[in-house]
Amino acid sequence: MTKLMTVDDVAEHLGITPKTVYQNWRMWEIPAFRIGGGENGPLRFKRSDIELALTRWTIGSAMTSR
Repeated sequence: MTKLMTVDDVAEHLGITPKTVYQNWRMWEIPAFRIGGGENGPLRFKRSDIELALTRWTIGSAMTSR
């Protein structure tokens, strides 16, 4: 079973604050899960989705810097 990452895990992995993750995960189009609590439940992320986002950002950055 895939271990899900918390907002704090994602923030640490990306070197940003948890607040930045909360404010931007939708804009970054990173799929997330709400665990319990319905619409206000804590967010969880798959590591593979975070890595895919990093790849997209890296490729996007390379393309826009030309």
